Amino acid sequence: NSEYYGKSIAMSWYSGLPAAAEAGLYAGVRSTWNGGGFTIPVIFGLDENLGLTQTPITKDNAKLEKTNIVNVVNENVNEKLDINVNNHTYELIAHIDNPNKENISFVVNENKYEKTTFGWTKEEGYFFDRSLTSAASIKFDKTYHSRYKTGVVDKTSLDFYVLVDNGGIEMFVDNFRYAFYNLTLSSKDAIKAYLTTTGDITVTSLQVNEVTSIWK
Repeated sequence: NSEYYGKSIAMSWYSGLPAAAEAGLYAGVRSTWNGGGFTIPVIFGLDENLGLTQTPITKDNAKLEKTNIVNVVNENVNEKLDINVNNHTYELIAHIDNPNKENISFVVNENKYEKTTFGWTKEEGYFFDRSLTSAASIKFDKTYHSRYKTGVVDKTSLDFYVLVDNGGIEMFVDNFRYAFYNLTLSSKDAIKAYLTTTGDITVTSLQVNEVTSIWK
């Protein structure tokens, strides 16, 4: 009787950087609110080119309690768009028309000392940048403060589905073709968010839904 009957569901162990530090170190500096666990369950599928897709169950699950806090439709952006959030648990869904292939960056979990960035450039494709994310004084190797990227994704219509949770950010892009799972040590007071661009783009839609917990 499950809504997932007959579908391929998967999740992964989400312990951060096992080769660089034990997951317990994360919990030790930030309490258990961001110290590992499992990624959100995803539904495996195939796109029109027979590429693997990963769609998180949060996208369409009616049992997940969501409160809409940002809703932008067809807004032209030339430099910066503020995103008014005030916590660490939300779902961000964005569709962007980018005819001139400008660089696009979403900044989340920011205060004056730290931030986490993700977005798209024509040279890198979609990227996730943890270079300036807090490490909470843990002495990681360069693996933690890294920039991850898909490689070139030559499109002028971009999409993002992102889950920002207390201890991690899970990002699904290009119609769920690519997935990024990144544990972070962002501080509890790092909550500022905004979108920047190097030129004219249209935010076709940008929706942010506050959630109690992605595991609710």
